Amino acid sequence: MQRLYRFFSGWIRTALDSLAFLPLPMMLGALILGVSLFYLELHTEISTSISENFPSMMVSNQETARTVLSILIGGIITLTVFTFTQMMTLFSQVAAGYSPRLLPIFTGNWALQFVMGFYLSSIIITILVLLSIRENEEGFIPNLSVLFCILLGVLCLVFFLYFVTKISTKIQVDNIIEHVYQRGLNAFDAASNSERFDTKELPAGVDLWHPIASPISGFVGSINYDRLADLADAYDTRFFIGTARGQFVPRNHPLLQTERPLEEAQRQAVLEAVSPIHRKFSDWHLPPVRLLTEIAVKAMSPGINDPGTAID
Repeated sequence: MQRLYRFFSGWIRTALDSLAFLPLPMMLGALILGVSLFYLELHTEISTSISENFPSMMVSNQETARTVLSILIGGIITLTVFTFTQMMTLFSQVAAGYSPRLLPIFTGNWALQFVMGFYLSSIIITILVLLSIRENEEGFIPNLSVLFCILLGVLCLVFFLYFVTKISTKIQVDNIIEHVYQRGLNAFDAASNSERFDTKELPAGVDLWHPIASPISGFVGSINYDRLADLADAYDTRFFIGTARGQFVPRNHPLLQTERPLEEAQRQAVLEAVSPIHRKFSDWHLPPVRLLTEIAVKAMSPGINDPGTAID
């Protein structure tokens, strides 16, 4: 159970920093929505009703509908490529000018992920609607779907303007410093609100305690302290973690120490709560402090020469 908990905990934190966190489910939702629109067009009279009530908003023939949808697909794809290119260029500037460890802050931003997901979802829905137009004697046109795709195209233009405004504001160094600063404060508050821990002096003879080696080469990060405390009570022992959080630990290197020797099964249970991970996470107080230090040092370098940022 502990192994599954740590796996899903690490997977969720990795997914939150991924640029595909929102776009992927939005694309799957767009696929379902496109199929649902096709079903409504075939099994209901909604398109006929729209044509009768709003004739000026409808497309007159199938060729016109295909042309409009083709233009929308090409335009949204061009908009998507341009947005991706602009985003990657800005990410490169941030990594070169401030710190490459700032990139998860941008890739994990839900607003930017939503814009990219909306573009891709609009492309999928428009393609499905285009494929749903069939040649027949009646010249049937899925008016509801075509009108919906035109609305998506207009919204893509609105979201493009929002994206340009959002990204141009977000990459300003003052906003970056403020964001990192607030993340550090939140991490400090989360650490200080713990009720099961207290600051004490190291016990005498801790260097003689029995070491437990790391099973893999990785970073000390996602430690289940509550589970570790329960194991200490169950095994009538105390644990000392001599490696700092975020530190790289080679395989078979001492990861922590226990006051009394434990059996192999007990050692495995302890490792499930404290075993290193392959990826380094930044959801605690020290990474924001290091980021602020890196930004200040980079700003004082001869290549950047921005004393105002260093002072901030």
